[in-house]
Amino acid sequence: MNVTYTGKQEHLHPKQKEQLDAKLGKIAKLLDVSGKGDKQAHVILAQHKNVHRAEVTLNYLDHTIVGEHADADQFIAMNTAIEKIERQMLKVRDKRR
Repeated sequence: MNVTYTGKQEHLHPKQKEQLDAKLGKIAKLLDVSGKGDKQAHVILAQHKNVHRAEVTLNYLDHTIVGEHADADQFIAMNTAIEKIERQMLKVRDKRR
């Protein structure tokens, strides 16, 4: 899965980035419906005062799925946004079945 990180003055520790890539890799396995093409995720990181905001966007079965969360800790915000995406994907997959 190709992951694009975007954000103004937002930096991830390499250990955190590995953990997030592992979680997104798990989601990529759920995305593998027809095996066509390379999957892409776009992660947007922002900070306003002391609140970090993370938004993760990807396409799944002709649906654009967006997970967004804001928290004082950047890593927690990203983890929660990824968990929201995972729940949405499972919901779409179950509806399709």
